[in-house]
Order: sequence, then C-alpha cells, then structure tokens
Amino acid sequence: MEFTVSLSTIITACLGFLGVYVLMPFALIFRDFLLIKFIEKFILNEKFWLDVRVRETDRAHMNHYYARSMAVEFSTDGGTSVCKLDNEVVTHEELHQYESGRDFHLNRMNAIWSKIQFKNNIAMKMFKYFKLDEYEGYISKRAQAYYDNAIAMIKLKEGDGVASEPIATTATTDKK
Repeated sequence: MEFTVSLSTIITACLGFLGVYVLMPFALIFRDFLLIKFIEKFILNEKFWLDVRVRETDRAHMNHYYARSMAVEFSTDGGTSVCKLDNEVVTHEELHQYESGRDFHLNRMNAIWSKIQFKNNIAMKMFKYFKLDEYEGYISKRAQAYYDNAIAMIKLKEGDGVASEPIATTATTDKK
C-alpha cells in the first residue's frame, strides 16, 4: 500500500499552519492596537479625562465642603430668622453663598456626568465586542484616583487630616 501526498497539499498545510498559528495572532494584536488607538483618540481623549477630573473634583468638594446640614429657623413672633450650618449660626449672606457654591458644583457635576456616561458606554461596548476584558473597570479606577487626589489636595490646602463621609454616586457604583 502506497501513500502519496502531493506537493500542493504540503504547501497548503504549511501555509494554513503559518496563517493560523503565526499570522492570525499578529493580525489580532494589530487590530486591538488600532482599536485602542481609535478609542484613545476619539472617545477617551484628553477632553474626556478633563471632564472626569472636573467631575471628581466637584464630587470631592461636595463630600468635603458641602456635606454640612443647613437650617433656617423662623421665629413665630415675626422676628428675624436664624440661619445655621451644622448648628453654627451664620448670616443670610453666608448661607446664600454656601448654597450657591453647592448648587454650582452639583449642577456642573450632573451636567458633565451625562457626557462621561455616554462616552464610557461606547468605549465599554467596543471593548466588550472585541473581547478586551482587561479594560473592565479602568475608567472607574482612574476616576477614583482623581477623586482621591482631589481630596488630598483639599486636605493639604486646609491643613487638616479629617475626612468627611463620602456621598455615594453612580460613578463609583455603576458598571455599564
């Protein structure tokens, strides 16, 4: 019994082996490289990271400065009202300034959040579609680093080492 294999079959098998085990991994690596560069250039660009930094800085301000209780006590006999921040009596102007600062940070934080979430969803769907799982949680980890840095800068500026309780937001708990 004789077994013959043509030269074209051997060449086809060698090219198939070369294509599957050598060229295909390089093609996938190149595809992933291009995908990451595209996402960095058009989705998770410098503007995106600036928005993340601004939002996390605002969140740090909300947690550190604007987590105080506010109260306005009105007298029943028609006298003047008393404004309090954490049971400390303040003037109406100080309370108004405190409220306007809090509203500024809260409004800016919420306005930026929609842009961040939109771009984050696009990037995560692209990473998931192309099975780049190592980027899972990358954005939330970097956002947490920005938040920690902002808190450290606030404490450094104040010169104290006391932290207030953080306000939970969807940025740190949401994984979309």
